[in-house]
Amino acid sequence: MTNKLYPGQQPPGWTPPPGTEKKKLGCGMIALIIVGGIFGLGVIGSMIPDADKGAGGAAGEAGAAVASAPPVSVTSAELARAYDENEVAAQQKYQDKVLLVSGRVESIELDLTNDPVIHLDGLNEYQPVSVHLEKDASAQASALKKGQHLGVQCVKVGEVMGYPQLSDCVIAAVQP
Repeated sequence: MTNKLYPGQQPPGWTPPPGTEKKKLGCGMIALIIVGGIFGLGVIGSMIPDADKGAGGAAGEAGAAVASAPPVSVTSAELARAYDENEVAAQQKYQDKVLLVSGRVESIELDLTNDPVIHLDGLNEYQPVSVHLEKDASAQASALKKGQHLGVQCVKVGEVMGYPQLSDCVIAAVQP
């Protein structure tokens, strides 16, 4: 009587010809590749200098002009509405100005590089205004609580997918 072979089953003692065996990447190897790629991007990103951090030049002069102008006061909700209505007009109105933004704290989080990010009330709970604090502001951010009213002074404003992003910010005032 002969042994019946089922699909995918090989006869005893059979080995595939050299070079034809399937190579499998385990989940661990794939995860290692992804983590290595993210780490590599972070290292490369940290080596790229910001154009406005150089000494002198047009960027240095623009930074000095921004610092000497009085801050523009706006609430986080007004800022969010302005970007929602017309991103181009909002960017022209608020870019290259020091902003004094006030609003209610929705959340306090860490970004991918463990820098503090505060979300202030915007259009709704899914469209907050993101406030990226300066590197040395972690202690101040750790003392904040949801629901507090906060005033921040920010040097840069931009948008990501229509949501205002404030950066280079310092905490100016906190109210319960």
